[in-house]
Amino acid sequence: MTENEYKESMERIIELNEEHKRESLVVSREWPPSDSSFIEDDVHQGLRYIVLQGPFAVCGYVRVPPGHPDAAKEYDDIGVDVHGGLTFRCLDNEGFHWYGWDNGHYGEACEDPVFETKLLAAQFAQRSLQ
Repeated sequence: MTENEYKESMERIIELNEEHKRESLVVSREWPPSDSSFIEDDVHQGLRYIVLQGPFAVCGYVRVPPGHPDAAKEYDDIGVDVHGGLTFRCLDNEGFHWYGWDNGHYGEACEDPVFETKLLAAQFAQRSLQ
């Protein structure tokens, strides 16, 4: 393979990866999932949050509106402090971004996932004021 062919193939891989990110971001079904076991679904500091029991762990999510400074950012590009870090992002069919964390880390557990998710909502609310 020539250097030019290698460069073209790498550019195509990057392009396909970006297409996959865009396609996988939009959920193909209702979000949040109606078949999950909800622990709490409420609003804190103006942002909706949910805490649900997933198949393996309790997870917490915050709904961020389209005009928010963090909307559409990859979750690992957002500097918030939450148990285990952000591990989830999706776009719902109304154009809102959901960011989430999970309590499925080996050897540690968040004792109060509702409180932790409210703290995450508070951080997103504060970041909207900056």
